[in-house]
Amino acid sequence: ALDPKLSVDKYFPDRKNYHLFKDAKTRDSSYLSCTLHCINNTSNKLYVIQLLEHDTNKSLKLFSRWGKIDSKGSQEVKSVNCVTGYKLYMKKCQEKIKKGYLEVF
Repeated sequence: ALDPKLSVDKYFPDRKNYHLFKDAKTRDSSYLSCTLHCINNTSNKLYVIQLLEHDTNKSLKLFSRWGKIDSKGSQEVKSVNCVTGYKLYMKKCQEKIKKGYLEVF
């Protein structure tokens, strides 16, 4: 099982103060963390997206990181609320899967 604290991406800037957000509204109430790879003849790419909750003030951040596998790549951090964070998370995962990315477990 995922550890909500240890599973925060190693490149997230404020990693020690955050944990994976668990959305009670989803039917399996899983943590919102997805790692996707796109590996073919022309690319070797990674996409990570996580909805993170601050340990004390409960604020939410949507963290994305992308680039070549085994590199830091580029990243983006957005402050979100629960509804917006969930919608953006799901939208981005679906976009990447449509482009041929596969989830890594």
